[in-house]
Amino acid sequence: MRRLSPGLVVTILFGAALPSAAHAQGAEQPVSEASAAVQEKQPDRWRMAVDLGFNGQVGNTQLVALSTGFQLKRLETQHFEFELSAGYRYGRSRGETVARSAQTRVTVNMFPQARWSPYVFSTAERDRFRRLDLRSNGGGGMRYRIWNSQNGRVAFSAAALYSYENFTSSQTANPDGTRQDARWNVRVEAERRIGNAAKITHASAWQPVWDHSSDFDIEMTTTLATRVTESVSMTMNHVYQHDSLPPAGVKREDQRLVVGLRLDL
Repeated sequence: MRRLSPGLVVTILFGAALPSAAHAQGAEQPVSEASAAVQEKQPDRWRMAVDLGFNGQVGNTQLVALSTGFQLKRLETQHFEFELSAGYRYGRSRGETVARSAQTRVTVNMFPQARWSPYVFSTAERDRFRRLDLRSNGGGGMRYRIWNSQNGRVAFSAAALYSYENFTSSQTANPDGTRQDARWNVRVEAERRIGNAAKITHASAWQPVWDHSSDFDIEMTTTLATRVTESVSMTMNHVYQHDSLPPAGVKREDQRLVVGLRLDL
């Protein structure tokens, strides 16, 4: 039997090994692509923003005012929208407290992509100088999407709510006790983008007692936000509130203007 030379043996071995290595390398490539896809960053599902405004003055008068709050919003809105917001305002002048209030709001909107969509909401508010120990509202209704595009949106909503108000006493007025009413909630919301750096939003709400329309609350909020960097914006916020039947010693109208910064986290 003829013997194989060493050179021929080496050639045969390398010829068998090279196709196996090439096949193994080709099999590993899809695995690497799959790993890269898994490691790719997932889109954010939530967005949180923190607002901060400060005003100070010394000299002929002394004033320190602080306004802060946050917003938590769900970015995936295919099935529902969720938004939580809260705010706190505090001010002192000449050693006395001149402002102290807090507000929270929670809204859940189902099927937001549809023209008509049901929603539920809840709000709570405290304001020492409006003698509000607690005002809480909760209810639900329908929202109608009038216009929605990349440049802005307009929506109209109507709902029924339950309102609870508890008032505090003061040096010049006795406690008014509590009020519990069923109310309507008619609300208009609008948002408009101005270029790539600015956005203006507005919300107006009218809440009359269901069988006594002369007893109503009105709140209008307008906010202008101008982006400074990718995560920082300058904001100007104006709030107008009207109570047709305020407690004793409290004016019907109340307004405030806050200029500050918003940090997107």
